[in-house]
Amino acid sequence: MGAARQATGQTDRRVLVAALFALAAVTGVSFGRVFTGTWPAVRLAIAGLVATGVAALLARRHLGLSLLASTAALVVAIGVLVFPSTTWAGLPTDDTVRAVVGAMERVGDRASAEVAPAPPFASLTLASVIAVWAAASASHALAIRSRSAVLPLLPPAALLAFAGVVTDQGPRPGYVAAFLAVAFAVLFGGAVLRLRSWGPTLGGRAGAGEGARWARWLGVAALGAALVVPGVLPGLEGGAVLELDRPAARVMISPIVDIRPSLLQRPAANLFTVQTDVSAYWRLVSLDRFNGRVWTSSDPSAQNGEVVRAPIDVLSGAPPAEAMRIEQTIEIGELSSPWLPAAYRPETVAMDGLEARWDPVADILATDTEPEPGFRYRVVSTVPEPSPERLDGLDPADLAGGSRLTALPPSTPTRIYQIAGELTGDARTPFQQLLAIQEHLRGFTYDERAPAGHGIDDLLFFLERSQRGYCEQFAGTMAVLARALGYPARVAVGFTTGEPDQTGRYTVTTGEVHAWPEILFPEYGWIAFEPTPTRSNPTAPYLTEATAGLAPGLGGRGSRDGQAVGTNASEREAFAGVPQAPLLPIRRRAAAGDDEGFPLRETILLLLAATAVVLLLTPPAKAVARRAALAGARSPRRRAVAAFRLLEAGAADLGLRRGRGETPWEYHARLGRALGLRGDDLDRLALIAGRAMYARDDLPPDQAGDAVATARRVLRELRRRTGPVRVLLGSIRPSFVR
Repeated sequence: MGAARQATGQTDRRVLVAALFALAAVTGVSFGRVFTGTWPAVRLAIAGLVATGVAALLARRHLGLSLLASTAALVVAIGVLVFPSTTWAGLPTDDTVRAVVGAMERVGDRASAEVAPAPPFASLTLASVIAVWAAASASHALAIRSRSAVLPLLPPAALLAFAGVVTDQGPRPGYVAAFLAVAFAVLFGGAVLRLRSWGPTLGGRAGAGEGARWARWLGVAALGAALVVPGVLPGLEGGAVLELDRPAARVMISPIVDIRPSLLQRPAANLFTVQTDVSAYWRLVSLDRFNGRVWTSSDPSAQNGEVVRAPIDVLSGAPPAEAMRIEQTIEIGELSSPWLPAAYRPETVAMDGLEARWDPVADILATDTEPEPGFRYRVVSTVPEPSPERLDGLDPADLAGGSRLTALPPSTPTRIYQIAGELTGDARTPFQQLLAIQEHLRGFTYDERAPAGHGIDDLLFFLERSQRGYCEQFAGTMAVLARALGYPARVAVGFTTGEPDQTGRYTVTTGEVHAWPEILFPEYGWIAFEPTPTRSNPTAPYLTEATAGLAPGLGGRGSRDGQAVGTNASEREAFAGVPQAPLLPIRRRAAAGDDEGFPLRETILLLLAATAVVLLLTPPAKAVARRAALAGARSPRRRAVAAFRLLEAGAADLGLRRGRGETPWEYHARLGRALGLRGDDLDRLALIAGRAMYARDDLPPDQAGDAVATARRVLRELRRRTGPVRVLLGSIRPSFVR
């Protein structure tokens, strides 16, 4: 009877553990929806399965030991699943640690910059692996250790809900159905484990007795209520029971981080309208600082500027001789921004009811209080419009005090300067050099879903590998290359013209968010360039049309004509001592935070190598662990018990594991029958072990020594009788002394 109860308990536990494995796999696959492609979901499912496996192996150990082992396994899993190129035979190295630290530092920026489903960047994949691992481990602990019914489902349900909220596809019935199925399996396994009175789990006649009949009627009543009651509740097909006034949604443009989420917003939001006779780019803010990772503004709130005096104020001085005058009446819609959009460069502004500041150095018109929808103001701007021939005779490097606007971080790779020289090698003037860079970039591909990022590593990857990106990457890249040539450059963030109606009213939406580079020229100030393909600044058509007349054939390697250019004599002399790296075949570092697809072949080889290492290390590790357990037993009682455990572990290696609840006498009798062993040694060891486990008094030391000698003698006999193949396989079996 006891053996049958024991077998039933083991089956019940296995049902629950199997359900937890299925729950972990479904959680990983469901959460993988936040990434593009299939491999991220596979990796997350593997992480969940491994986490559940580790928790199941250590379910009977101390919680602290289980947490430490789970953390160590998580580190190994991160190395194999996220940073395989940094590991050694699947084991983490110092490169792995550095990659993890770097990815954790970037995860906030990546999360704010990406729109789900996002590319599987290493930083986001790392955070996802940790989240799925934590959810799987927590579910197992709540189900097995706490014997909770519903709580094990909460961590996976949170990840499933998060994926449904952040992705544009919303909740998917298939994922929900799979989750509900495994959730029911977890509830069933937990209930069977707690309530054996439900009857046999697998097979047999269940549900006998008066209680079972009442349970069946209760289940039928509950099912009927679930099907009928929702139809009579208020709000099923009508309006809300409680009406709440919710403010209209506003859209915040964050040029300091990344503007791509606004580009990808669906449906597009109407940010503002502009009544004007001349279309232009509507600027928000200029970014004049580059730290190697992001472009930022030196005065984002225009604190160094002057307060605009209502109702009208003159902002700028005398415009250049060649300039275009643009009058605009702007009405704010869903835009939530401390900066007021206007065409560059505002000359006068008229507004009422709102205090603003104008910084003529940063060219920012900012407010402390964001304008409400419907707020209107008027701006008159003068846009520089020099002829290409005039710009061709000017040198931006001649401007005094431009060092701040030409500075690049000390860590800027030499390759940046090399590329700038290669692209402009045939140009004769600064203007032609800038046109060459612009033409080269306009030969790339515009792609709003290209990998995000505008740091130095992202810039090199964009230039030499992907050659596809969105406006912010084109603008930042040209500004960096211009600074590499010694020219003052910055990035402007704002909007393209928008969609006009018949009255000259332009509606600007989130789809018009844009960024472009500006170069500071003598006499004219900041001149806008347009390296982004498919875009054309309506107030500066001469920049995208001037190349054919002023700089034929420029563009260098990677331009639309596909012809490469070399460097001139001065450039070759400047780079004479610098090792020349190839232009195209570079590989992005793993620590840069980007993922170029799951390296299946490399991962399989690493897993095979890790398996070989584990197989080689398991026999000595087990021997050391068992000797340590025996040596650590100080009292005769503990030494006798350790000897019995030593025999247990050795027999388990050979496939003769002791059953749960099986007494020493029952276990030794089974060993003797299975292998035909003599009963003297087994009886002696069983007698001593039984006294050590159950007697009140301690054992004599000679009996403890006899138990150790007998256990070793029995083990040798076991190995001799089972054969060398079984002994070899048992030596690599992952079992230790309990």
